[in-house]
Amino acid sequence: PALFYSPSVTLIVSQFAPKGEATSYLATSSLVNYISAGLAPIVGGLFIDFFAKREFSWSMTWRAPGSEYVFQTLNFQAWDFFFGFAFIIGMYSLHRLAFIREEGEITERTARRELLFRAVRPLRNFSTAGGLKYLFHYPMVKFKLHQNKRSSKKQFDR
Repeated sequence: PALFYSPSVTLIVSQFAPKGEATSYLATSSLVNYISAGLAPIVGGLFIDFFAKREFSWSMTWRAPGSEYVFQTLNFQAWDFFFGFAFIIGMYSLHRLAFIREEGEITERTARRELLFRAVRPLRNFSTAGGLKYLFHYPMVKFKLHQNKRSSKKQFDR
């Protein structure tokens, strides 16, 4: 059950709880989460049993003299309903999450720079990090120098 309850849920619940009442909010959140985790397989099984013998099909038909073409555009059967509804709920969740603005939110450029910094930083801890850094750094320096020469030559030619 601990797999279903992530630290982000704890953070969100504690942020939205009134001051001094975070404990009761966290307890209620945990209770709802664990009850839902217990009921989800039962409800999912009932859902699959219901849709096991059902089908939703949507097709396009082209009729011409002497011929008929049928294009199957959509066909939901059994598990397809389950995953289709999960997809719709997921898309709606992402849509709603887009409206959440947090205090101290950063720009996309800053986020990219931080991501790059965190990806490169572990390389500095290797014993051969200096050599690895130089190995990857050298081609980029040459490329930048080449680009600068080309741009200065273009400006000179004008």
